[in-house]
Amino acid sequence: MKTILFFLALTSIEVNAQRLKWHKGSVVLSEGIVLTGSISIEPRHDLILFRTTGNPTVYPAHKLKSVYFYDCEANINRRFISMEYKEGIATNDRLLEVVTSGEVSILRRMKNVIYSYQASEATDYNYYCKYDGALVPLRKFTKKIFPSLMSKEHNRLRGFMKENRLQSAMDADAIQIIEYYNRLAVSRESFTLNQ
Repeated sequence: MKTILFFLALTSIEVNAQRLKWHKGSVVLSEGIVLTGSISIEPRHDLILFRTTGNPTVYPAHKLKSVYFYDCEANINRRFISMEYKEGIATNDRLLEVVTSGEVSILRRMKNVIYSYQASEATDYNYYCKYDGALVPLRKFTKKIFPSLMSKEHNRLRGFMKENRLQSAMDADAIQIIEYYNRLAVSRESFTLNQ
């Protein structure tokens, strides 16, 4: 099945080769080898094309650890990581863009078939939280992750949420809560190191 999907992805890429956007960047392969060159990302197929000269090499998500490049159109550095994600009974490797890093990371993946960096941040992506090595859809944040965060930082999180009128069940609010929690975690770690 993976072979058929891989063949279909390559065929689709060949047909659409004229629309590929290339970025200078680096790739860390799953075995730790670092490569620098030009990268074209195909997140809907969970793969990248990589070239230094000549024909590109295709790297599917299961052969990648991370991908870094500067997106000059959006004027931001982009970082993608490869993670296993269980959907029903199937487990697949997914290429996810890192939105926020920390004790709780926020990752996203394009929903639509046609990938565009001009996509709507709110509606065209599926958002996930990475916590304790697990990947959880953001919509399940309140049930799966929030109780653990509250057990560590109850008073501070409650105060922050009350002051800013945030609800953990709202995606945009959950992102603010996660970013605040990550700042608390960093200050907690630096306090521990300085003692």
